[in-house]
Amino acid sequence: MEESHIVCIAAGASHSLALTDCGIVASWGKGEDGQLGHGSSAEVSSPQAVSSLLGKDICIVRCGAEYSLAVSKAHEVWSWGWGDFGRLGHGNTTDQFLPKPITFFSGMIIKVLSIWHPAGPVSNV
Repeated sequence: MEESHIVCIAAGASHSLALTDCGIVASWGKGEDGQLGHGSSAEVSSPQAVSSLLGKDICIVRCGAEYSLAVSKAHEVWSWGWGDFGRLGHGNTTDQFLPKPITFFSGMIIKVLSIWHPAGPVSNV
């Protein structure tokens, strides 16, 4: 088994994400609104890999209060968790219990991803 190292930890109001240098995302904490990305609302007391992101080569993770964001090296932006006010970027207010790509960002290069407010500068170059 290949050794990996944690390169980033992000914290929301009651959940956390960790990112390894192999692009694996793990989450733990409160899952009520889907912010853990495991497909349920269950609470998780120790880090568990977000299985639907395995193989996506994630390079950035961020947490909002009750939602999560990830960016892959292929410049895909994923969001999941509490969907109120359209904060997940999917054109609705539905909670997402699994990571879902935000199609608006297709073909753009994400330079920065902010914490607590899902916004940031993008480029087509």
